[in-house]
Amino acid sequence: MTSGDEDHTPRFRTKVTFMKTWKPANPPSNRDRLELYALHKQAISGDAPTTVPSSVANSAPEKAKYQAWKSKQGMPMQQAMQQYMHEAERQIRMYGTTPSIPTGGSNSQQQQQQMVQSGDATNKSSNPQTPLNTPNGNSNSDGGGGGGNNEANSGNG
Repeated sequence: MTSGDEDHTPRFRTKVTFMKTWKPANPPSNRDRLELYALHKQAISGDAPTTVPSSVANSAPEKAKYQAWKSKQGMPMQQAMQQYMHEAERQIRMYGTTPSIPTGGSNSQQQQQQMVQSGDATNKSSNPQTPLNTPNGNSNSDGGGGGGNNEANSGNG
């Protein structure tokens, strides 16, 4: 990293974790979902493979995801992290968040969301050994965001 570069990894991980549980008030467009997916893949894995994987060739949703990722070819991983965070913020503002009733913990969901959006939150329970592409330790590596209802990631698009 050059002296002007900033390590976005901790804030990026926090934002990815938030986006996996984000419940938008209005469903994001497939284009917006694919944008987050592509930026996440570029930030985690770097450039997409130059040859189309066989698993992608016969699936329209997988092909769309691959093409979105491929469109980020050459983008440095730190830049992709930064753009992911900006795009996530834009989508949160654009699509809103479904209101929920706080469960009575030490921080309400709204307070936690404000902390995540400001970059002040840290996941104190996270394992520092958790791989970057799996913020919660699961094997789902797409990480695109939009909660669990992500057409671009679920194959429903």
